[in-house]
Amino acid sequence: MVFGRLGHGERFTRGLAHDGWEVSTDGRLVWADVLHLEDDIARVIDDPACFDGAVAAATAVYAGPDAEQYLETVREIFNSRESTTLTAATFINGILVMRWLGQDAFDLRNDFGSFWGAFRNKVAGLPDKLPRLWEM
Repeated sequence: MVFGRLGHGERFTRGLAHDGWEVSTDGRLVWADVLHLEDDIARVIDDPACFDGAVAAATAVYAGPDAEQYLETVREIFNSRESTTLTAATFINGILVMRWLGQDAFDLRNDFGSFWGAFRNKVAGLPDKLPRLWEM
C-alpha cells in the first residue's frame, strides 16, 4: 500500500483506507489482519509508534505445514540485503508473516521483489526472479 500519489507530489493525509484479509486452515480462522486508517491519516502515518513517516507498507504470508521451518530463511534473506526498508518476520498459528515498511515506495517494491524471488527459490526451487506478472 502506497500512501498517496507520490509521483504527483500528493500525500495521503485524510480519508479512508481499509485493507483486511483472513487465512483459514481446515475451516478454522488462523490469521486475520486488518488495517483501517480514517480521518486524520497523516497523524497516524507520521507517528513514530505507527508508520514513522513511511510512504509505503507491504505484507506477505506463507501458510503451509512447513511454514515454520522458513522463518530463519526469511530473516536471512532480509538481513542479506542492504536497504533502508524496514523488514520483519514472525511465525504464529501456522502462518509465516512478513512485513515491509519503507520511506521510498520504489525501494520497497524492489526490496519486496528481490525477497520474493529469493524466497520462491529457497521454498520451491523456482528461479530467483519475479513472476512475469511483475515484470515492467
